[in-house]
Amino acid sequence: RSIWDTGLDLFGMYMSHYAEVQQKTVEGLLMLISKERDGDTVNRLLIQKLVRMFLALQTYKDTFEAPFMSRSREYYAKEGQGLLHKLQVGWYLAHVEKRLSEESDRVLHYLDAGTRRPLIAVVEQYLLQEHVTKI
Repeated sequence: RSIWDTGLDLFGMYMSHYAEVQQKTVEGLLMLISKERDGDTVNRLLIQKLVRMFLALQTYKDTFEAPFMSRSREYYAKEGQGLLHKLQVGWYLAHVEKRLSEESDRVLHYLDAGTRRPLIAVVEQYLLQEHVTKI
């Protein structure tokens, strides 16, 4: 048995038996991703390994992706409201393009490829569609 398999078994056991461990792990991941969105440097390898564990345990969608998407909607709704009033239209659209690129990069580096389409849809909805009449 490899160290990965042993670690995965232990991780899965703790995640299934101790809801607090699962909650803290997911909250920690969401906090790191939020920090990265805010411009901080984070340990992408750590995020990638934890996400891979969720995927290997077949709990990614329910345990991680659902709260991640919810937090992404909240993040971009708030950002869209705040920036639209601060930036000129051209700068705002450049910022939206940057965010779309960052989220695609996030999927490439540590999220499941299936998360890309709904994540891009969230950015488009909350940064563009919600504000189309103001742009």
